[in-house]
Amino acid sequence: MNLSSGGEIINYGFDHGNIMSEKIHHYDFVDEIRICPLCGYGDGFHNMFRREGRKTHWFLICSSCHEVFDYGLEYKG
Repeated sequence: MNLSSGGEIINYGFDHGNIMSEKIHHYDFVDEIRICPLCGYGDGFHNMFRREGRKTHWFLICSSCHEVFDYGLEYKG
């Protein structure tokens, strides 16, 4: 897994009255996504989806450190 340079700030809207913004960490998907590359948590991720036009991007959120990751996955359904 290689961290690409930079990141993207996204705005999720409102969560209980507070605006949430998170940096998205970009990584390459090699063979398995299970361990958080930032904190080492090893029991998987939560899922997050964001629609942009006709594409639905599939992001992963670490259950421990709550960082958002983009492995280039898309939902096609």
